Amino acid sequence: MEKVLQKLYGKIKTKEDLNFYLGEINSAKELLFRSDQASLQKRKENRLLSELDQILTQTEDKREGLEKEKVSLEEEKEELIRRESELSSQKKEIRELMREISDEEKRRVLIRKNREVEEERRKVEEEIWNKEEAVASLEKKLKEAEKNGFSEKSGGPERPEEKRALLEKLEEELLKIPVMKMKIAFRPREETVDRISRWIEDNLERKIVLDIGTDPEIMTGAVLELGGKWIDLSSEKRLDKIDIEIPKEEIRYGK
Repeated sequence: MEKVLQKLYGKIKTKEDLNFYLGEINSAKELLFRSDQASLQKRKENRLLSELDQILTQTEDKREGLEKEKVSLEEEKEELIRRESELSSQKKEIRELMREISDEEKRRVLIRKNREVEEERRKVEEEIWNKEEAVASLEKKLKEAEKNGFSEKSGGPERPEEKRALLEKLEEELLKIPVMKMKIAFRPREETVDRISRWIEDNLERKIVLDIGTDPEIMTGAVLELGGKWIDLSSEKRLDKIDIEIPKEEIRYGK
């Protein structure tokens, strides 16, 4: 779910964006359990469901790929463990032979052979450790893949009840986003909204939704509302030059 949520965060900058996607979520939840032709067509047209399907399919494909890679690594690890066991047995046999042989030349040959076997055994042992680390890393990625989508146990992205649960969770998270009121002199273009949003989120270190209103009496800058308190930045010459500390504890939550 985190991957879906982060993608939505990137799209939602204003209160209008938030309301649009909340509407898409409500529409999607209603359409999931309908099978009539009109509803099926609306499901295809619902942007959120389309994006959800795409992300969940990618997540499921990634999970399957990671599972195959994990199985392959575990098989390689088992083979290495067998080889390490064989080399250990060889060392034991060599040591037993050394006890029985008194000829110095033959003993030197056995000592050299023992050293070669031990060197190979250590290399194999190191490879086993590397495989164990790789398997642990893959298990971590698998958990992340399941966190971002559906686990194999849940039945994948096709089950509507699972999708509905995810949509409800997304709705819950979106409604937690703090809403900041902002008054400026003009209706900003999309790139201006992006710039303002980035500046505020960088200062607050969290996701924020802008509820933008216009006030022709504001010549430059902006006026912000935080927790019922207004911060007047209208005396600033340029909005992108503002450098203040916004009190994080005064963020107001809203819908």
